[in-house]
Amino acid sequence: MRFALVLVLIAACGKRQPPDPAELVDAGPPTNEQLAELKTEALAKVNPFEGYPEYVLSDPPIVDPCMTKALKATTGDFLRPSVRRSIVDEAAHCIEWSAMDPEGMALLEKKIADRYAHPVITLHDTVAKIDMGVVPGRLKKGFKRPLDITESPHLEDYQWTTSEVVRALRLAMAKYPTARTFRADAVLASYVYGGKWHYVYDQTGDVIRVYDPGERLSSGAWITKKLGGNLNHVPSLKRSDLAGELGPKVPLPE
Repeated sequence: MRFALVLVLIAACGKRQPPDPAELVDAGPPTNEQLAELKTEALAKVNPFEGYPEYVLSDPPIVDPCMTKALKATTGDFLRPSVRRSIVDEAAHCIEWSAMDPEGMALLEKKIADRYAHPVITLHDTVAKIDMGVVPGRLKKGFKRPLDITESPHLEDYQWTTSEVVRALRLAMAKYPTARTFRADAVLASYVYGGKWHYVYDQTGDVIRVYDPGERLSSGAWITKKLGGNLNHVPSLKRSDLAGELGPKVPLPE
């Protein structure tokens, strides 16, 4: 009886689970369709500059070499899930950091400029919002962040120029003239005053409120004098010129 039990245990231990079919198949290099799928997956994993998907470097001169490098650097069959993840992660990392190279930096500058030239304007209830994206300019490697834009005709003392703020607000007003509140958003990609700034013109209050990244959630917003219903009368919106004009906390209109 004991001998029979031992035989049963030996037989059970000798059984192996059938291998995953994908591990048995030598798929060879990916087909064009499979390669396109891998590229799509890699691009979806890239952390876009300042959070805007439009700034992902999806251009073939960037993506193709990165995918080739990832395929060469990863051993195993790309059909296996673990190998596929390694390929996708390696390619995504390569694409993301290509922005630090001269070619990638030039492409990113162009994407930023194109997005700024074609802002997204939306309407929610009585609030018209224009999102300008990142204020364009010359990209360079940053001191406290990977990339900075500190040189631009649209910046003055590292802040968005008043003339550009007014231009953006007028674009929103032209598209949605019946709105009562107009909000212009822009990202400053700099360690100086960096982050997303919001400029809100409320026709009822007849003022512009400036919500900067460091103040808008805590202390309120910087506020202009009344404009007399005319954006031609907008004073300088630089923070230094609005010093002492920190208004009461008003929620940022969505």
